[in-house]
Amino acid sequence: MKPLILITGPTGSGKSDLSVALAKKLHTEIISADSVQVYRGFTIGSGKITPEETEGIVHHLIDIKDPHEFYSAADFYEAAAPIFEDLWQRGKIPIVCGGTALYIHSLIYDLDFSEKPSTTLRKELNNLYNRRGLEYMVALLKEKDATMAEAVDLNNPRRVIRALERIESGHVETEQLRKKRKGVDPLYIVLDWEREALYDRINRRVLKMVEAGLFDEVETLYKVYGSDVKPMGSIGYKEVVKYIKGEWDKATAIEKIQQHSRNFAKRQMTWFRKEEDAVFIPMSELTKDAALEKILELEREKYGTDRGFNGD
Repeated sequence: MKPLILITGPTGSGKSDLSVALAKKLHTEIISADSVQVYRGFTIGSGKITPEETEGIVHHLIDIKDPHEFYSAADFYEAAAPIFEDLWQRGKIPIVCGGTALYIHSLIYDLDFSEKPSTTLRKELNNLYNRRGLEYMVALLKEKDATMAEAVDLNNPRRVIRALERIESGHVETEQLRKKRKGVDPLYIVLDWEREALYDRINRRVLKMVEAGLFDEVETLYKVYGSDVKPMGSIGYKEVVKYIKGEWDKATAIEKIQQHSRNFAKRQMTWFRKEEDAVFIPMSELTKDAALEKILELEREKYGTDRGFNGD
């Protein structure tokens, strides 16, 4: 069984920072599992790690796609698998860091990505959305698969339609999230914060993004790509687009980013709590160093060493 450490948790939980500290201890590399950070140019709003913040640790699957290019959980798995193999051959434990649940699940569960989305089905769902509206589509999603609905941004029509598409086509149904992948022995770490502490972190994180130039970043991207490219529908970007279009003032856009981020964090934790093998690290009770030592302890117990699974 090959080792694989997953560092996940809700938005704003400190995954990147802790993953870098862990990678330095284990002398290994990090694979990003974030559906927005794969896109070039989408930096501030996605919380993309800066070159300085990497502290020299190699990060994979960041800035690998242009905004108009399609990228799915299947694409993520296909890109990540050879990186894992390379690290294992070098005696290193891969660390996956990110909060995109389906990306994480593609590594743990033997999901069937063979079926391609049906163009006809997508058109039918888009037409249904145009006729009945978002509220109807959300109700339909909850009726068909309540678990998947909990992990989807229900304010984002594109995400709701894609979820319905997966259900209707049999593509990555909830039932598939029970068949474990063979040959991999993951250490599934979830960074868990008390709700009020997490929400405060999220609110402050959004303000830091604004100070770092989030609105300028989105305006630049909007001039080049418009609002139809997939990552522009992400939290932090779609709200600023409304500001650019004159639908919201700046204060409202910031407030909505904070609200939507908090809502997303709640959905993420609901999803993670359903994972029977996940180990929750109580971040509200621990310093960063204590949390790191706890993870290293779990790694030693599971794999027998804190320097790599073959003791290099």
